[in-house]
Amino acid sequence: MEKIDPRPLSAFDIDIVRGAFRSSVAEGLVGESRWNQHIKDLFKELTGYTDVDADIIQWIVRKEPANGQI
Repeated sequence: MEKIDPRPLSAFDIDIVRGAFRSSVAEGLVGESRWNQHIKDLFKELTGYTDVDADIIQWIVRKEPANGQI
């Protein structure tokens, strides 16, 4: 059984993972078919979280900014 972190996932945590993900994609290190798994791996490696909401993952992988957000 996985240990659940009582600390909530912060916007800072998400931003760190998003930046690392965008860098790895820009550098061509990860193919599009592996994006979701790569994000899960980054969350585990950088924040310790193993169970991340699917909506957060989809927000990170989207190609176009939503409502003018970057």
